[in-house]
Amino acid sequence: MRSVTAVFRGLTSLGQPTAIKDQLAKVPAGVTRKRVQIQSRQAGRSILVDVYEKEGSNSDKGPRPINLNFHGSAFILPNLGTDAWFCGLLAHQTGAVVLDCDYRKAPENPFPAAFNDAEDIYNHLKSEPSVYDLTRVTLSGFSAGANLAMALSISLPAGTIHSLATFYGNPNISEPLPPSPEAKFTSGVLAPEALRRLSYDCYLLPSQSRTDVRVSPVLAPVNLWPKNVFVTCGRADTLWSHNQALVDYLEKGGKDVSWISVSGAAHAFDKVPRNPDEGTRKNIDEAYESAVDVLRKGLL
Repeated sequence: MRSVTAVFRGLTSLGQPTAIKDQLAKVPAGVTRKRVQIQSRQAGRSILVDVYEKEGSNSDKGPRPINLNFHGSAFILPNLGTDAWFCGLLAHQTGAVVLDCDYRKAPENPFPAAFNDAEDIYNHLKSEPSVYDLTRVTLSGFSAGANLAMALSISLPAGTIHSLATFYGNPNISEPLPPSPEAKFTSGVLAPEALRRLSYDCYLLPSQSRTDVRVSPVLAPVNLWPKNVFVTCGRADTLWSHNQALVDYLEKGGKDVSWISVSGAAHAFDKVPRNPDEGTRKNIDEAYESAVDVLRKGLL
């Protein structure tokens, strides 16, 4: 499995520098980005984090609202920086501090390593109450990072996280994926079943349960979920049905859900192609703006 993962990492790494460069070019003017390290629960090991801030937004000197973002990775790819556009936009639109968080990857570091890193970053916020306002913490994530954001949100005491934004994540790894409702797409990529299996088999050891709510968070009681939730997924993405089921579950449980189902879009529709046409750019703008609106409810 490690040899297959190494090949996949090598292939995807070829275009990664250009992809991150394109993402950084889309960060709004007046937003700064700084890479820092946050101490993990393990002595001598730290977690990389990119900090996005709007210039002048910390002028009041009080504790700041903050969003933790977790990038997509299929649980195996080192993709920190690929959400720069969204993180910069969120910082610009809300004035919040946005931490774009790295986490350990499988198969070298299987579950719960990535989840523990996400938890450690939140605990870092708790250790600095004069810097971060713990009553205004929100979460966001893309693909595997969306799974981590969901898992963290339902693992903290109910009411801790008020708003959550998820982009094409899988809320239920314990169930097989049905076919997507659409086959044709103009943005995003196909995520073949073989790749999904590789991803989940790397992330979870055979002895580990896929019904653990930190793995399949939709199985958690609905009262543990944030009040405000944004969900988006392309209709040509095999994860679409799981996201629709999540939306139905949360709405039935009384949550305020914003659901954007994107026609003609597959997985990672906001990332591929890097230079989107007018229609794709409209879909991305709508998704990003709606996500910012939902997160803003927990940041103000």
